[in-house]
Amino acid sequence: MHKLKSPWAVVTIAISLCLGWASGDVAAQATPAGAWEIEWSPDGERLAIADWNSMVYVVNASGILQDTLRGHSRRAVSVEWSPDGELLATGGTDDRFVNLWNGSTGEFTRRVPANIDALYDGVFNLAWSPDGAYLLATSFDTFQFWETGSWTGLEPSRSGTINDAAWSPDGLLLAVTDIYQLSFFNGQTLTTDNLENDVIESPGDNPEQLSWSSDSQLLATTDRLDPRVSIWDVPTRTRIAELNTTGALFTDIVFIGSERVAAITETGTLYILDTAASVLATIETGVIEARSLAWNPQLQMFAVGGAQTVVDEDGVAGLPFFELSDILPNAAELTPPG
Repeated sequence: MHKLKSPWAVVTIAISLCLGWASGDVAAQATPAGAWEIEWSPDGERLAIADWNSMVYVVNASGILQDTLRGHSRRAVSVEWSPDGELLATGGTDDRFVNLWNGSTGEFTRRVPANIDALYDGVFNLAWSPDGAYLLATSFDTFQFWETGSWTGLEPSRSGTINDAAWSPDGLLLAVTDIYQLSFFNGQTLTTDNLENDVIESPGDNPEQLSWSSDSQLLATTDRLDPRVSIWDVPTRTRIAELNTTGALFTDIVFIGSERVAAITETGTLYILDTAASVLATIETGVIEARSLAWNPQLQMFAVGGAQTVVDEDGVAGLPFFELSDILPNAAELTPPG
């Protein structure tokens, strides 16, 4: 799963940088750095890293650099493996296209342009349908679907800002967080036809990152403005549990199978929850500005990416891995892979 992908975060940083230059504030002029999104390949053997320096890196499960992918004009912020692992899609903040790479060799495959007037602010999020038939790319207030057989760009089924989006594992629904609400679309038609209660909107909610349970019955979301994790029952479109803290905001969230949820705060605290939003364990990862949490079901291991994640000629630094069994005792008995 995904990352600090929110378009609001990118916009906020851009404004801060501009204000910094105007005021002469040297600290505000500092260029953001490090990983913006990390994601494991479906086989759990490779981890893709979208880096603010415009590069996309691929490392193995030991954190050793395998490939350096060059193809974005300024800042790479989104990576997404195809369901079969044969392709890696990548996007950047100043690009109106998606790059596709061979998932095994790292060789450039093709550049897929957006339709006119789409993705004019860059590509902040990417999502594949489980069958690989569609790829979704989102920008600040536009988005683009492609049919991947011919890579034909489809007309958007709706308008509005998207914070995060993901198909359910069974492919029946596409869930979208859209500033103030959680919305659902038919996973095959990409419209709201024949759906009941296709929007969940609650006062005070600002849903951002989302993750599906492996059985497609539950969703977990973070909040853009409050340190909150919510667990939603999808068939009834109701919130069944929530965790509210007084600490830092949660920047990413992933379901572990169908019974456990992991969430990372921007200050690097990793929470393990059950579906009642009860805290089972926490661990300090040491990542000061955590942006992305990636779960590897094959190795039962997390990777945490953020501002401290640096890839250079000396190797990879600031990309810690954590085994679930070290965080949660008897994890193998409690949580099946998925």
